Amino acid sequence: MTTAAKESSAAAPVIRRATVRRKFLGSAPGVAGAIVLLILVLVAVFAPLIAPFDPLERAGKALQGPSAQNWFGTDELGRDLFSRLVYGTRLSLETAAGAALLACAVGLPLGVLSGYLGGWIDAIVMRVTDFVLAVPGILFALVLIAILGSGIINLILAIGIGAIPAFIRLSRASTLGLKEREYVLAARSMGASKADIMARTIAPNTMGPIIVQIIVTASVAILAAAALSFIGLGTPPPAPSWGGMLQTSRSFLYQQIWYAILPGVALAITIAALDGVGRGLQTALGTKTTGRAKVGGMG
Repeated sequence: MTTAAKESSAAAPVIRRATVRRKFLGSAPGVAGAIVLLILVLVAVFAPLIAPFDPLERAGKALQGPSAQNWFGTDELGRDLFSRLVYGTRLSLETAAGAALLACAVGLPLGVLSGYLGGWIDAIVMRVTDFVLAVPGILFALVLIAILGSGIINLILAIGIGAIPAFIRLSRASTLGLKEREYVLAARSMGASKADIMARTIAPNTMGPIIVQIIVTASVAILAAAALSFIGLGTPPPAPSWGGMLQTSRSFLYQQIWYAILPGVALAITIAALDGVGRGLQTALGTKTTGRAKVGGMG
């Protein structure tokens, strides 16, 4: 690739960080969501320092209410609910981040490739994408977990693979709108290769809607992971997953109401925080997602 072609590729429009930052900080939902999400991330990272007890070990009498020793009470085995909730934050965010990044890492290049090259490559990619989208999301995840087995890695794979089509369709749509732009044509006329144009010019300019889609996928992944754990196909016990806690607490609603309330509240707060960040990013980047993450029957 010639130096002129490289300069032409580099001259393509990019997201101005200062402008994006200013617009994001002007969005109340975005700022509030970012603050809550930052707190949740810190809780997940420093879970061993925050949790007063080992989430897998007995810390008191079974099904006790909140006390000075056990702030949120205990479960049916006497394990500290606060500690399990804290470690559940780590599991939920790991699952969300892993699934969203996996879907983006596979879907973004496939979408750019499909949109830019077209022809039989586009036909094959889109037919496979349509097939995956035609299968109910929860059924797709259930089949993959049945094949792969339970566990957080397999849970991430099942949710992430189910979310790939949304990234393919979104990046393909963005590519179709970009590939005839002046800076792309200039790079092509100066001898830039197709691979270089896709990697250096087109892909970076699709990142606005892709970033928003990552947030959308992360929120859906948390719900999907909780739903799969609720029916016993997510992270296996005794791992402190929020969905697993909700499932187990059904039998003890009258003895320990906090057992059921707390993981539900944690899920609601996390999803609301991600939704706020997504709204703030949409405002800051001036974009909307054209695809929706279809995972676990939710989108």
